[in-house]
Amino acid sequence: MMTKVRDEINATGFVFDGEVLDNPAPITSTKAQQTPLILFRWKNRVCDICTNAFDISQQGIFYRCGGCIV
Repeated sequence: MMTKVRDEINATGFVFDGEVLDNPAPITSTKAQQTPLILFRWKNRVCDICTNAFDISQQGIFYRCGGCIV
């Protein structure tokens, strides 16, 4: 993993399982864009369409939950 990306991941203070950061509070795409190197590393996200929280490891794609990607 690139050093800058690893530094950004470490700076969050959240557990990183090698794929996603285990953030307890869901993050919006707007907030995630403040750290573009790890934009798609957040586990718990807020859907851009319906604003429901979802776990990207269970459903959805990017910042859209499973119900909004159909």
